[in-house]
Amino acid sequence: MQDIKEYTLDNDEFIYDTDLFCKIFDYAATNPIEILELDILSKELKRIQSDGITDESDDVSRNNAKYRSANLATFNMSVDALHKVLMDNKKVISRVVHDEQTEFDKQLKNAFAFTSKVTDISDPFEYPKAVLMETFSGGIEFINSSQNAGVQLIDVALWIMKRVNDSEVELTDRCAALYDTIDKRA
Repeated sequence: MQDIKEYTLDNDEFIYDTDLFCKIFDYAATNPIEILELDILSKELKRIQSDGITDESDDVSRNNAKYRSANLATFNMSVDALHKVLMDNKKVISRVVHDEQTEFDKQLKNAFAFTSKVTDISDPFEYPKAVLMETFSGGIEFINSSQNAGVQLIDVALWIMKRVNDSEVELTDRCAALYDTIDKRA
């Protein structure tokens, strides 16, 4: 948070109230649990409040990866990317299916309710301009991947991409060919 704050202050042409900006970042840096998604943390937070920190992994300031919601951020970016593609092609998605989630389902439903209706059309470094969209006509449905071959196939594709991109695993034979196809067409 401190690095982001300093970088932004060094490039502050779009900050209109530097004092307020600094207060926001200082608060976020000193109160990380309050700014995280409390629905995700509710069980953990209650446990920590009643039992105290049981080990180092409970300490958000030392282990904030445990509480990140990369899934939610990626989901929002994916929905927005779909808006852009569908807007250009004048298409509508009537059904969105997502792998069943134990941790993030409520957040994903709430995010979809908002991000499926609006998109940002502003250029970088200008005031945000949002427009209402009719890109998605239906809601979001959660399906257990073990009960749906399509969701299982997507899980396999994502697993292969993650293995290569995160773990730098070198694929061979048909897995390599599948990775190349996904990489080129995704």
